[in-house]
Amino acid sequence: MHAELWVIVRGLQIAVANNISSLVVEYDSIADVNFIKKGHNSSHPCAPLLDNIVVLASRVPYISWYHCLQEANFAADNLAKKGHDLPFGLHLFEAAPPDTAMMIMRDLSSSPILRGFS
Repeated sequence: MHAELWVIVRGLQIAVANNISSLVVEYDSIADVNFIKKGHNSSHPCAPLLDNIVVLASRVPYISWYHCLQEANFAADNLAKKGHDLPFGLHLFEAAPPDTAMMIMRDLSSSPILRGFS
């Protein structure tokens, strides 16, 4: 959970730094989405990260949080795998790489596909 929340923090930092005014966040942990949207206990081990997310999210005028099953988020999975082949550091894309664009279309089709099967 800790590593995944850091990804959200970093993404929100990038959005805020680039004056993004509308953002949709899809995340595969319903518990984390609920902690962000509905609040969390201050004794939670990730409370500082969750607090940081709430503060950063307040700087994005229109932000929506959605739970998304991991099996329905091929684009994120594709980008994560692509990150292993890139040099260390932050990489921002002006447009989706062609293979990722195909995965976005697959995600938008809402057709359930089991991982590991063709």
